[in-house]
Amino acid sequence: MADQDPDKLPRRDFILLPLIALLTALLLGGGAELVAGLYFDETQIGNCGTPDPVLPYRYAPACSFRNKAAEGPLVDYRFNECGYRSIESCKNRAPGSTRIALLGASTAEGFKIDYRQALAPRAAAALSTSCRRPVEIQNMGVAGYHVIDQYLRTDEALALKPDLVALVVTPYELVDLTDPQVLQNRAHPERIEKKPSAQAKETANRSGLVARVSAWLSNSRAALFAQYLLFQNREKYVDLFLMHGDKADYLRPPFTPLWEKRLSDFDLLVGEMADRFHHEGVPFAIVFTPQRIQAALMDNRPAGVDPAAIDRRIAEISARHGITFVDTYENFHRVAHAETLFFPVDGHMTASGHGVVAHGMAQGLLDAKLPVFAGCADLPRSDPSAP
Repeated sequence: MADQDPDKLPRRDFILLPLIALLTALLLGGGAELVAGLYFDETQIGNCGTPDPVLPYRYAPACSFRNKAAEGPLVDYRFNECGYRSIESCKNRAPGSTRIALLGASTAEGFKIDYRQALAPRAAAALSTSCRRPVEIQNMGVAGYHVIDQYLRTDEALALKPDLVALVVTPYELVDLTDPQVLQNRAHPERIEKKPSAQAKETANRSGLVARVSAWLSNSRAALFAQYLLFQNREKYVDLFLMHGDKADYLRPPFTPLWEKRLSDFDLLVGEMADRFHHEGVPFAIVFTPQRIQAALMDNRPAGVDPAAIDRRIAEISARHGITFVDTYENFHRVAHAETLFFPVDGHMTASGHGVVAHGMAQGLLDAKLPVFAGCADLPRSDPSAP
């Protein structure tokens, strides 16, 4: 038998080498997943979500659960007898107190942070000190709600007999277009037919392979860790976010037709909410809070990008309807590297970010000279991000 050519691999190596390479990749990937999982663990104990005939969901009254987000701490969620994430009772009100009904989504709720560090109790504490009387906030915020959902809770907010209704708004809540069927039947909730969201439909229509890959990337701790490291670089984060297209077009005036539609629907909904609140003699305020990308663009922004354009438009809409507008984005200008006040991948505010918003909200309401805060003193001009 002729000697084997030393430059030619044995046939078995054509099988063994790819298997070794695959095994090595799996071991490295599995190791990375294991290590990343130790740092970015996610846990939930219990669940307080309950179905609602019209709204996406509600929180069950007198319920509690624990949750640990990948980038955040372990948090206790507790809800009062109305299903609001508030310390005070919604039924019993302290004599001589001022009550604010706070509408909003995840930022208002204090999503993924200890409630004592959230904007609602911190703003209430600041106003209580300033006014020398108890100021309570009934926190109706629910993560995932959009403006149409806030509209559908107008009567619920008024039932609390508040001295003020405030709506916390971020650009994120405007991204999903309002369902035309819900918009048309907004005055008759009993006619609204609940449907899967556009995002749910899109996910359901994906091929099995794409869906599995997408789900793996969403659940992969190693992928999350890679994004976490990448998004620490402000320039790279800005570049990647601006590639989103429509999702980022609120940063690029003039607004596209899709964003004009979103703002037109917003104008309609908050205008009708304002009419209802004002008819009942209750002032209405919109508290604008920024996203991480807006904070990252404060000091240096590409040509054609204006992170404050959306704020100005919402301020104009508010003025048309006699709504008090509080722009907390201005407060982030006083903090160095303001983008660090948000979780890098998740994008929600950290406890320090909530401190900035709470200070800005409280001072903005005082600056508006609303009768409900007559005689209240200004807040100290301390570091607004201090926990």
